[in-house]
Amino acid sequence: MSRRVGTPMNKVVLSSVNVVRLQRGGGRFEVACYPNKVVDYRSGTETDLDEVLQIRTVFKNVSKGVATPKKDLAKVFPKMSVDDVCREILRSGQLQVSARERGAASEALIRDVAGIVAERVVDAATGAFLPPASVERLLRDEANFAPSATRSAKQQALDVIKILERDHGLRRAPMELRV
Repeated sequence: MSRRVGTPMNKVVLSSVNVVRLQRGGGRFEVACYPNKVVDYRSGTETDLDEVLQIRTVFKNVSKGVATPKKDLAKVFPKMSVDDVCREILRSGQLQVSARERGAASEALIRDVAGIVAERVVDAATGAFLPPASVERLLRDEANFAPSATRSAKQQALDVIKILERDHGLRRAPMELRV
């Protein structure tokens, strides 16, 4: 008799998976999605469920691999197919975002804010524009800027400009009009 231990053939490894979770009717319903595809689906750029979902199954717990029984789905989502339930979960469920994705989004937001600020401020002494890298360094090191995911980059840039004018010797760039 062989003592060879094999790997299960039906096991799906959750290495790069985003989970979208919906609480409804006293139950928890989850779907396993490809990273960054949920945002594309919600914005309307991606419409194909096969491109968004890793597997067309509704789970009670994705990480444990526990699928939701069909009677529970029928009770909470009457007269809806599994695909329609998946669409509903994708539309109105909560997206679980990893720390790495949050960090990347925060970095991108800081770069956006720095770019907007660099377009709109000049050095008060020389009147020269600052490069975005210098503004970004100033935001991180001296202005103690912490980006907020709930406000747009433009709103945050306008607040930062006020702080930089007050504390760091910068001023708004004069507007140039063509006639």
